Amino acid sequence: QIRNEGGTLVISVDCGISSIKEANHAKEIGIDLVITDHHEITGELPDAYAIINPKLKDQEYSFQYLAGCGTVYLLLLALYDRLGRKTEMYKYVDIAAIGTIADIVPLVEENRTLSKNGLEKLKNTENIGLSTLLPLIFEDYKNHEYNSYDVGFLIAPIFNAAGRLEDAKRAVELFVTPSKEIAHTIALKLIEQNNERKELQKDILEAVEKDISIRDLQEKHVIVSASSEFHHGVIGIVSSKITDLYFKPSILLCYEGDLAKGSGRSIPGFDLHDALMKCQDTIEKFGGHSMAIGIT
Repeated sequence: QIRNEGGTLVISVDCGISSIKEANHAKEIGIDLVITDHHEITGELPDAYAIINPKLKDQEYSFQYLAGCGTVYLLLLALYDRLGRKTEMYKYVDIAAIGTIADIVPLVEENRTLSKNGLEKLKNTENIGLSTLLPLIFEDYKNHEYNSYDVGFLIAPIFNAAGRLEDAKRAVELFVTPSKEIAHTIALKLIEQNNERKELQKDILEAVEKDISIRDLQEKHVIVSASSEFHHGVIGIVSSKITDLYFKPSILLCYEGDLAKGSGRSIPGFDLHDALMKCQDTIEKFGGHSMAIGIT
């Protein structure tokens, strides 16, 4: 579709590191594909125009734990620097911080720098969508001392709810709209969807805790629970809750026909992605990193 509209360049964000087939197709139809991703590299690399991933081996850049959002932010920072306009990118650091904190990456080194500066920027955000949304969440949003809890549990879930329940494009529209009226309408809809997500999440959490109790899953090293009643868009959040409650890695699955699709979350010191690499014979596909995975 992009090629038919005259596009010749695609830059991925937070995906593509295992997209061999898609990269070959892009090349065949004359599209330059630049992959920006931070997920684990588990096999051959796609034949793309360029690949930017902090986990690539033998590169000068040594910090491996950027989020997908942080990875593409640094790409843009470098491009703007080349144009002699680097300081223009600083106005987006609040968005980079939201993405970094929401992606559950370690808040150290570059991630800490991005997050600290981004949290401070939120008070005076230049983004119309954010400046419309924040007053609906925080009473005194301009003087509020934002922290990682605010982003992880109050701000980011509102954006996530759109993609989990309906269409993630609505969250994108909030970030890019130049209209305060449109931003207000979208913000209210996102908050409404997030409240709906909370109700779904509460029901699933209760079902998982009941399953844990009945099957003594708290005695296992990893908690795994599955049901056709789970909503696939919400189980990642519930998995996070279960991991927090029991301090054990957890994987929650939703049955869809012959397959089960789900999400997993881990604890510091246990590489969930590495564990799944060791049992690939029972898995259709999976991806992610040490602390969070998606699985079929």
